[in-house]
Amino acid sequence: MSGTAIFTKVMNRIVMNRIVMNKIAAVVLLSVLLGACSGSEEEHHHVTSDDSRQEMTGSEAGEFRATVPVSDEIAGAFDAVIKDYLNLTGGLVESDPSKASDEAERLHESVDRLVQLDADPELQTRFETWTAVLLERSESMANASDVEEQRGDYEHLSETMITMVEVIGHGQGTLYHQRCPMVNGGNGDWLSAREQILNPYHGNRMLNCGSTVQVL
Repeated sequence: MSGTAIFTKVMNRIVMNRIVMNKIAAVVLLSVLLGACSGSEEEHHHVTSDDSRQEMTGSEAGEFRATVPVSDEIAGAFDAVIKDYLNLTGGLVESDPSKASDEAERLHESVDRLVQLDADPELQTRFETWTAVLLERSESMANASDVEEQRGDYEHLSETMITMVEVIGHGQGTLYHQRCPMVNGGNGDWLSAREQILNPYHGNRMLNCGSTVQVL
């Protein structure tokens, strides 16, 4: 066998070994991710309307805790936005596009009322940017009939809601910033009024997939 043939054979073997190792690594990574979301069978149950409605009623409402200066009018209007957002989350937990569409329409209306109010000057520019995202995404969700399409908009909507709650504050008692490792490279986030994980990105496919990132 010539030197060229031997070299070619060795290189082919190296390439094949790398392909095999890459496949093994991919399988291991997938197993880790699925393991993080599997949970015990006892924890998984068919989500009901009562489950999802508890997204809003899971914790007692309290005094609005603002981290920047906000008027009482904005505080009240933003709390209404949060409640509608939590109900929208419930529709996605149930994987019900019709309910999610209705809740998204209500959210759009509450955000529109919030937009009519003037924020503190140091907050106004960010306030306008945030509410523009909420209006765009909630309108898109309201007009969509496919739950996966709605979940795509919900991802962006949730990112903005989390930022607003962190900056503005809320009066919902306790909110949980939660995350699904199977969405957006491990950054599929949402807000919940319940500590228990009810995943709006997967519903009953992976109902308890996720963890709490922070308590707000």
